[in-house]
Amino acid sequence: MHVHRLHPSLKIAMAAYLLLLIIAASAFSTLTADVSIDCGASEIYTDDYSIDWVGDDNYIQHGESVVVQSRKSVAQAMTTLRVFTERKKNCYSIDADKGSQVLVRASFFNGNYDRKSSPSSFDLQFDGNQWTTVGTSSNEVVSYEVIYVTKSDTISLCVAQTSPNMFPLISAIEVRVPDMKMYGHFDSKYALMLRRSVAYGTEDIIRYVLPFSDVIVPLDKVTDWL
Repeated sequence: MHVHRLHPSLKIAMAAYLLLLIIAASAFSTLTADVSIDCGASEIYTDDYSIDWVGDDNYIQHGESVVVQSRKSVAQAMTTLRVFTERKKNCYSIDADKGSQVLVRASFFNGNYDRKSSPSSFDLQFDGNQWTTVGTSSNEVVSYEVIYVTKSDTISLCVAQTSPNMFPLISAIEVRVPDMKMYGHFDSKYALMLRRSVAYGTEDIIRYVLPFSDVIVPLDKVTDWL
């Protein structure tokens, strides 16, 4: 049998190529560690925008899963929610890479789940920081977005009760690792919070398909200057 020996330069080239493959695979696994969580749901499914959703059982141990009453003209992820009636503060824990830039979107839809026609109000927090006070609605989805650099290997998203008999709830959580070119570099001590996303001159929901990102821009009629 005749054995072919590899030239030393070819060995070096192959080793370098394998190293690049390993680095690329590592980067890919990190950048695609995005998740869309349908709070209150258990099944895994793909929605009309080709986004994969999972239930929230693996992210939180408390709260009650509820199906909303008003389900017309809302996305599937908004037809269920998790409501917290016993603990004043409840937190989701989501894996992340420490020091990575992430976009976190939290969505809320009361949907008259308790048949009281009395939407609740409560605080929303991320990684121990006060984010905003959420005012839910029986007929509209309310969403908040923040972009920041993680300080640990987990993202903590919490809802906290602020008034008696007003129970915190949440419908969906989405975590994305945006392309660094989208937002550039900003001081990791600060966070970017969304005020409004507007698509001018169209009546459609627009999805931008960019590398390792997923952005849905909701339609809105501008009534004030940002």
